[in-house]
Amino acid sequence: MVLIVAAAILGAFVGLYVQPRLFALAIGLSVSGAAHLVLTFIGRLAEGRPNEADVREILDYITFAGVHGIWPVMAAAGTGTLLAAVAWSEIRKDSTD
Repeated sequence: MVLIVAAAILGAFVGLYVQPRLFALAIGLSVSGAAHLVLTFIGRLAEGRPNEADVREILDYITFAGVHGIWPVMAAAGTGTLLAAVAWSEIRKDSTD
Protein backbone atom coordinates (compact mmCIF):
# COMPACT_ATOMS: atom_id res chain seq x y z
CA MET A 1 0.00 0.00 0.00
CA VAL A 2 2.83 2.38 0.76
CA LEU A 3 4.31 1.78 -2.68
CA ILE A 4 1.06 2.77 -4.39
CA VAL A 5 1.05 6.15 -2.65
CA ALA A 6 4.77 6.61 -3.38
CA ALA A 7 4.20 5.74 -7.04
CA ALA A 8 1.39 8.28 -7.35
CA ILE A 9 3.55 11.01 -5.79
CA LEU A 10 6.50 10.07 -8.00
CA GLY A 11 4.24 10.10 -11.06
CA ALA A 12 2.92 13.54 -10.19
CA PHE A 13 6.44 14.88 -9.70
CA VAL A 14 7.61 13.41 -13.00
CA GLY A 15 4.48 14.68 -14.78
CA LEU A 16 5.18 18.23 -13.64
CA TYR A 17 8.83 18.51 -14.54
CA VAL A 18 9.67 16.17 -17.42
CA GLN A 19 9.14 17.28 -21.00
CA PRO A 20 7.72 15.90 -23.34
CA ARG A 21 4.76 14.58 -21.38
CA LEU A 22 4.70 11.20 -23.14
CA PHE A 23 8.28 10.65 -21.98
CA ALA A 24 7.19 11.58 -18.45
CA LEU A 25 4.52 8.88 -18.57
CA ALA A 26 7.08 6.30 -19.68
CA ILE A 27 9.48 7.29 -16.89
CA GLY A 28 6.78 7.20 -14.21
CA LEU A 29 5.54 3.77 -15.28
CA SER A 30 8.98 2.23 -15.63
CA VAL A 31 10.33 3.53 -12.32
CA SER A 32 7.27 2.42 -10.36
CA GLY A 33 7.28 -0.99 -12.03
CA ALA A 34 10.99 -1.41 -11.38
CA ALA A 35 10.55 -0.49 -7.71
CA HIS A 36 7.87 -3.15 -7.31
CA LEU A 37 9.98 -5.76 -9.06
CA VAL A 38 13.01 -4.98 -6.88
CA LEU A 39 10.92 -5.40 -3.72
CA THR A 40 9.54 -8.69 -5.04
CA PHE A 41 13.09 -9.83 -5.79
CA ILE A 42 14.17 -8.95 -2.24
CA GLY A 43 11.29 -11.05 -0.96
CA ARG A 44 12.45 -13.98 -3.06
CA LEU A 45 15.99 -13.60 -1.75
CA ALA A 46 14.68 -13.89 1.81
CA GLU A 47 13.28 -17.40 1.23
CA GLY A 48 14.97 -19.93 3.48
CA ARG A 49 16.51 -17.30 5.75
CA PRO A 50 15.85 -17.27 9.50
CA ASN A 51 14.12 -13.87 9.31
CA GLU A 52 11.94 -14.71 6.30
CA ALA A 53 8.68 -14.06 8.15
CA ASP A 54 9.82 -10.59 9.21
CA VAL A 55 10.91 -9.66 5.70
CA ARG A 56 7.64 -10.96 4.24
CA GLU A 57 5.63 -8.95 6.76
CA ILE A 58 7.50 -5.74 5.94
CA LEU A 59 7.23 -6.27 2.18
CA ASP A 60 3.52 -7.08 2.42
CA TYR A 61 3.05 -3.79 4.24
CA ILE A 62 4.93 -1.87 1.55
CA THR A 63 3.49 -3.59 -1.51
CA PHE A 64 1.10 -6.31 -2.58
CA ALA A 65 2.52 -9.82 -2.64
CA GLY A 66 2.99 -11.51 -5.97
CA VAL A 67 3.60 -10.44 -9.51
CA HIS A 68 0.04 -9.23 -10.11
CA GLY A 69 0.43 -6.55 -7.46
CA ILE A 70 2.40 -4.48 -9.97
CA TRP A 71 -0.72 -3.31 -11.81
CA PRO A 72 -2.14 -1.07 -9.06
CA VAL A 73 1.30 0.47 -8.57
CA MET A 74 1.71 1.25 -12.24
CA ALA A 75 -1.87 2.52 -12.49
CA ALA A 76 -1.26 4.94 -9.62
CA ALA A 77 1.96 6.20 -11.21
CA GLY A 78 0.35 6.62 -14.62
CA THR A 79 -2.67 8.41 -13.21
CA GLY A 80 -0.49 10.71 -11.12
CA THR A 81 1.65 11.53 -14.15
CA LEU A 82 -1.26 12.24 -16.45
CA LEU A 83 -3.24 14.31 -13.95
CA ALA A 84 -0.22 16.41 -13.01
CA ALA A 85 0.75 16.96 -16.64
CA VAL A 86 -2.75 17.98 -17.72
CA ALA A 87 -3.35 20.19 -14.68
CA TRP A 88 0.00 21.94 -15.05
CA SER A 89 -0.59 22.50 -18.75
CA GLU A 90 -4.03 23.97 -18.06
CA ILE A 91 -2.66 26.31 -15.42
CA ARG A 92 0.17 27.52 -17.63
CA LYS A 93 -1.94 27.41 -20.84
CA ASP A 94 0.64 25.19 -22.53
CA SER A 95 0.02 22.21 -24.74
CA THR A 96 0.33 18.78 -23.15
CA ASP A 97 2.75 17.74 -25.86
